[in-house]
Amino acid sequence: MSVDIEATYKKVSQLEHVLLRPDTYIGSIQYTQTSTWVYDSETDKLVYREISYVP
Repeated sequence: MSVDIEATYKKVSQLEHVLLRPDTYIGSIQYTQTSTWVYDSETDKLVYREISYVP
């Protein structure tokens, strides 16, 4: 049972590769939610709250 290489791999340009696989170059592109300590400039204190960010 021979798998055709052309069916497994596809030749793409460098630009196409970056657009198809951005996480390889810049990391995740999905939001993550976590609870952590953040600075509240209005009260001049640290507060524990849930934040969303892209790692």
